[in-house]
Amino acid sequence: MANRAQLTQERSRLRREELLAAAIDLFAEGGARAITHRAVAARAGLPSATTTYYFESIDELIREALGAHV
Repeated sequence: MANRAQLTQERSRLRREELLAAAIDLFAEGGARAITHRAVAARAGLPSATTTYYFESIDELIREALGAHV
């Protein structure tokens, strides 16, 4: 059985993956210009501040999303 810390870490990992997947979807639809903090969070179904919690900048988000995708 997972403890509370493990559950929190898993939820955090899943949220980060959801943001990366949303960024890839947006990139495919409209290129890098389509990727904004709000657009990515909305696509992932998460609060808009979530992207800034996991990624310092849009550039970092794009870099990691494309790196994970390739």
